[in-house]
Amino acid sequence: MKILILEPFYTNFHIDLAKSLTNNIESMVFNIGYIIYLRDSKINICHKKILDYSYSQHDLYLAKNIKNLYTERIRKLKNNEPLEKDFEYMAKYVSYLREFLKDRKIELVLMHNDLRWQHALAIEVCKELEIKYLVTERGIFRPNTTTIDLKGVNANSSIPRKKEFYENINISELNLMSYKSYKISIKDNLLTNIRFAFFILLNKCGDILRINSYIKNKHYSLLNYIKLFIKQKYSVKDKINLNLPEKFVFIPLQVNTDTQILVHSNFKTIQEFITLVEKSFYSLNSDLKLVFKIHPMEQGLVNYQFDSKSFVVENNTNELIKKCEFLITINSTVGFEAIQNYKKVIVLGEAFYKINGIAICSSKDNFLQDLKRTIEQKNEIDENIIDNFVNYLKYEYQVNGNLFNYDEKTLKDAKEKLYNAIK
Repeated sequence: MKILILEPFYTNFHIDLAKSLTNNIESMVFNIGYIIYLRDSKINICHKKILDYSYSQHDLYLAKNIKNLYTERIRKLKNNEPLEKDFEYMAKYVSYLREFLKDRKIELVLMHNDLRWQHALAIEVCKELEIKYLVTERGIFRPNTTTIDLKGVNANSSIPRKKEFYENINISELNLMSYKSYKISIKDNLLTNIRFAFFILLNKCGDILRINSYIKNKHYSLLNYIKLFIKQKYSVKDKINLNLPEKFVFIPLQVNTDTQILVHSNFKTIQEFITLVEKSFYSLNSDLKLVFKIHPMEQGLVNYQFDSKSFVVENNTNELIKKCEFLITINSTVGFEAIQNYKKVIVLGEAFYKINGIAICSSKDNFLQDLKRTIEQKNEIDENIIDNFVNYLKYEYQVNGNLFNYDEKTLKDAKEKLYNAIK
């Protein structure tokens, strides 16, 4: 088997998984820092090679129409279209990748996240050439699982969306018994952070030398990450607010630049979501209160506008889930945690748990109606289906082990998932 690794996660997981399958491994590097995580592969630094390629109108069509983190960030947050030269660059990449896959006879492509611009376009090329691809993401049950999917992740995943699938599903006893917990040690966490610092410094060198791709999914700044690290390490987390309303609706906010907002929702910004929730809620007569919690990554960094009647708190998330009447989200991990606690969750984005009987499947257009029905307790969930759904995800869909701390069993389970999908 010949494997190509596109941008991996910030650990050695992808190269170790590839090495467990074959010794014939190539990798594409768009930002030079990734070479830290791609040892034992034949590294192809792509930027200057891409510039030399021509492209077809079909390639340009894909560049303009396949949603990805880069294009949607410009469209939603900057309210603009990417530059034509950006689309042309991505079209050249499509042409370059297609020829590379054919010439090198690549049989499997590994990538982390399916919405980085390189990956979203690579998936289209793989489908066109009938080449298998595998997408990873940090697990649903952290730190004990990893997502490995041969279709996509989150809303693009292969997770069945019909409640009938979960009505009578039985989880194998072997899977239940073999599940174990993983911990990330202080030493491993320190080494990960040190390597990531070198990754950022190498990327900076690549930018200076102009060997990095100028189209970036994320702008890495060592100073910003140091500030974030200090803030998370030493700031007071999850302050307890004893003045919570007696009966309230919990709205956990996400990050404006999250792919779940930019790609998997019809909202341009979190502020638009806040405004819709408040306007709809306060048009109804209810004794409930609205309680918002700003995402920890944006705490103190954003200036959202809230109605004076709303509460903005920093309480522990688990406390808020347990005490709330129900929860409203676009597509948040907190929403899934609430589902596991049998809370009603109104979902307005495209979430992997947006399934009738498990969540209240809503949208911008239907939100007021769904909110009213939920307040009046006319929307129902099925605890048996929820149990089956959670067990399916935990013991069959997810791979046990995380991208920071994995073992031979994690790699073995990943290989088995791959081989079963190919069969």
